[in-house]
Amino acid sequence: MYELLNATDKVRLSKKVDVAALEAMPEGDLQSLVTNLEQDLDKMVRFVNDQEEELQLQQDDIDALKAKLDTVSDYDRLQLETEIAEEKDRHVMLNRTLVGQRRNLLEREEVLSQHQAVLLRRQGLAAGTGAAADLEPVLDEIDEQRAALGEQIQQVENEIAELQSEIDSLKKSRQEQQQQLEDKQQSINDSDSNYNARQQQLGEGRGQVALYETLLAPMEERVASFSQSLDAISAMIAEVQSAEAQQQSAISNAQQVLQSVASPEPALV
Repeated sequence: MYELLNATDKVRLSKKVDVAALEAMPEGDLQSLVTNLEQDLDKMVRFVNDQEEELQLQQDDIDALKAKLDTVSDYDRLQLETEIAEEKDRHVMLNRTLVGQRRNLLEREEVLSQHQAVLLRRQGLAAGTGAAADLEPVLDEIDEQRAALGEQIQQVENEIAELQSEIDSLKKSRQEQQQQLEDKQQSINDSDSNYNARQQQLGEGRGQVALYETLLAPMEERVASFSQSLDAISAMIAEVQSAEAQQQSAISNAQQVLQSVASPEPALV
């Protein structure tokens, strides 16, 4: 619709351009106004183009990060997904800003086109015949539909933001679960290492016990032999002690006999 309006100034755009005021304006002032509008529009176009280029570069970065997902480990994948989510957030914010800038640029183009159409007609470079077309109701409906669509877009963007927040929360939960899983796996590995070390110690202990048992049998035999020898010696000592006791008794008896013989008999009075 607005492209059609660019071909002539014979339209009524009461909310966009006051055609009657442009008709009454001196042609030189109108020319200066058109020049200023062209310069402002040119600046706006360059600015929006720069923003569009930055938006495309952000999308290229997101695509490049996505391409790496299949070539990294699970741990690096979580970090990469977080980086992608952050890049997407920046991309959405810039695109949301560009929505208003694009609309503003379109409106400026419409206003400039109407000013240029009036100027060309007044300069005799465009046809000036024909009745003015009353397109205001149509344009009002277009503006209403645009506003409604803008509200729908805002609602969708809010839903996207909520979904992104839920996704970020799920990713965070997944990272925490992944970390817990890695911690449990490390604990299991440590337990396995401790178990293997204890099994090795147990095996070494069993080997030492078997060695001691091997050495113990000959020692027990020697101890038994020593015990028998000690018993024999004890018996011999007992016999010697018994013989000594008999010998001592015989000596004691002999001494008593000798004493009795050696003692003189008492004299008779």
